[in-house]
Amino acid sequence: SYEARAYGVGSAMPTSRARRLCPDAVLIPPDFEAYREVSKVVMDLVRGTVAQVEVLGLDEAYLDLDGLMAPRAAMRRLVTEIHEATGLDASVGIGPNRLVAKVASDAEKPRGFVVLTREEACERFASAPPKLLPGIGPKTVARLESLGLATLGALAATPLETLTTAFGANHGRDLQRRARF
Repeated sequence: SYEARAYGVGSAMPTSRARRLCPDAVLIPPDFEAYREVSKVVMDLVRGTVAQVEVLGLDEAYLDLDGLMAPRAAMRRLVTEIHEATGLDASVGIGPNRLVAKVASDAEKPRGFVVLTREEACERFASAPPKLLPGIGPKTVARLESLGLATLGALAATPLETLTTAFGANHGRDLQRRARF
């Protein structure tokens, strides 16, 4: 839950670790059949709104909003439809690419609705740690910190040569590209 996140509990974390971090948490056994049923309702609503949808698991999807006359209004209607059909809230991130959209969607959960340009994302998240970005895990974060790179702004400003020396050509380029959204 979002309340448990305040204690450092995250999704996909082992239950034993979550219990240590938040001993007063109430654990509810998962009901994957119910999750799949509700996910189908949500994804049917999503597919009824836009033509191109890439579903990532039960509760996440990328929507191609190109061609919609009023994408923000369409997404607000979709959030309302999801809530009316399931009782669930949805967070929406709209951006010029998947990375900006993903980070925007995560920025104000639950019930967030964030629209950012690439430049706005760079500004808003410059002081955020690199782990904010999908694909930058604990080992990479530790290596970045050993280089003195504790924020996305610092990572984005780092010369490519420094990153490729430390991480290899492909990974170094990818890190800099991600930090620059």
